[in-house]
Amino acid sequence: MGAWLVAALVAGEAFLLGAGITGRSDRVRLAPLVRGGALLSIGTLLLTGAIEWSPRYYAVIVWLVATTLLGLRRWSRRGQPVAGGRAIVVGLSTLLVTFLAASPILVFPEFSPILPTGELPVASSVRTIVDTSRVDPFSKHGRDRLLTIGIWYPVDSGATYPLVVFSHGAFGIRDSNVSLFTDLASHGYVVASVDHTWHSLFSTDESGHTVLIAGAYMRDVRAEDAGRDPERSFRLYQEWMGLRMADLDFVIDHILDHRGDPVFGLVDRSRIGLAGHSLGGAAALGLGRSRTDVDAVVALEAPFLADIRGVEDGHFIWDPDPYPTPVLCVYSDSAWGHLDEWPQYRGNLEVAREPISDTVHLEGVGHLHLTDLGLTSPFLTRVLNGHPSTGDAREALEVLNRHTVAFFDLHLKKTRESRGPFDG
Repeated sequence: MGAWLVAALVAGEAFLLGAGITGRSDRVRLAPLVRGGALLSIGTLLLTGAIEWSPRYYAVIVWLVATTLLGLRRWSRRGQPVAGGRAIVVGLSTLLVTFLAASPILVFPEFSPILPTGELPVASSVRTIVDTSRVDPFSKHGRDRLLTIGIWYPVDSGATYPLVVFSHGAFGIRDSNVSLFTDLASHGYVVASVDHTWHSLFSTDESGHTVLIAGAYMRDVRAEDAGRDPERSFRLYQEWMGLRMADLDFVIDHILDHRGDPVFGLVDRSRIGLAGHSLGGAAALGLGRSRTDVDAVVALEAPFLADIRGVEDGHFIWDPDPYPTPVLCVYSDSAWGHLDEWPQYRGNLEVAREPISDTVHLEGVGHLHLTDLGLTSPFLTRVLNGHPSTGDAREALEVLNRHTVAFFDLHLKKTRESRGPFDG
C-alpha cells in the first residue's frame, strides 16, 4: 500500500508539472484540488484502517496541508500561473520535495510485528537512572553518567524471573531488538535494554529529553580499521569497552539494589544473563568474563574485544584464560566468512572450540538482520549491510529469537546439575 500511495502522490505532481509545461490556464485551480484530494485520500485510508497512523506520514501530511492552503490562497486571489522555464523549475522542485516528504513511507514500510511465542502477557516501561560514581566522558560540564533503559517483563503473579541485560550495536538504540525482548519476557524473563548515552543513535530519557550520538565517537567507529592500525583499534576498543561495560555493570547493580521497584522486584537475583549486538555484544562478552554472577551470554555477531590485552608486532595479544561463561555466538553472512580474516575476531575462533560455547549461523542475511531493522526498514538494512541478502528477515529474527530463548532457558532456568547440551 505504501509504494502505491507514494506513486500516486508523485503521479499527481507529475500531472501538475505537465500542466505547467503545456501552459494550461486552469493549473492554478488544479494544484489545490490535486493536493487536497491526496490529503483527503490519506485521511480516508487512515480512518478506515487501510493504513496505520505512524510518524512515517508526518512529513507528507504537513507538506500537503501547506501546499494545499497556499494553492487555495493563490486561487482565491486569482493568481496567475507560473510560466515558461520557471514553471518547469517550480514543478520539478515541488515534485522532488513531495517525494522526499513521502519517502519515510518507503523507507519504513508498514509490517506485521513478530508475536511473542511464550504464554505470559508482556508489559514494558522506561527508567532513567544516574550513576553518581562516574563522570560522563562526553559531558562538557562534568555531569554524572545518565542512562535510560527500556524494560520488558511478564505481567503477572508474584513470581520472580531471570534478568537479561542487552547492549545495542555501535549506532543502535535500546529498541533495536524489541521482538527478542518481548519474546523473552513472554517466556518468563525481565529484559533491560540499555541506551548507552552518546553511543546510541539517539537516547530519549523519561522526561522526553533526547541526546544524539556523539560526532567524535561516530567518526572513530567509521574510521577504525584493525587490519591497518591495530594500535589505534586497541586504544578505541579499551575506550568503548570501558564505557559500555561500566554501563552494563551499573545497570545490573542498580536493578539488583532496587527490589522495592515494582518491576525490578520481579528479578531473580541469582539468575543473570547478558546479550548484545555487535559492539554491544562485545561489551556483554567482556562483562561475562569479569563478572562472576553472570550465568550466560548471547553475542549477536560480536567480537571478544575485551579479551584483547595489547598489541605486539602488529598483532593483538589475547587473554590466554578460557572464557568462563556459557556463550551463544550468532553470526550472519556479514562476518561468518571472515572470522579467520578479521583480526578482532580471532578470539571468537578460540572460544568456539570451548565446550561451553555454542555457535549459530543464520544464512542468507546480513549484520543488521540480527536486529529488528530488517523488518522496520528493509531499504536501510540493505544499504547499511552493504551487500544483498537472500534470506527472509522475519524468518531470520524468528530463528534468532528461538535460539536465544532456548539458550537462556538452558542456562538461566535449569539448575547447574540438570543442564544438558544446548539444542536450540
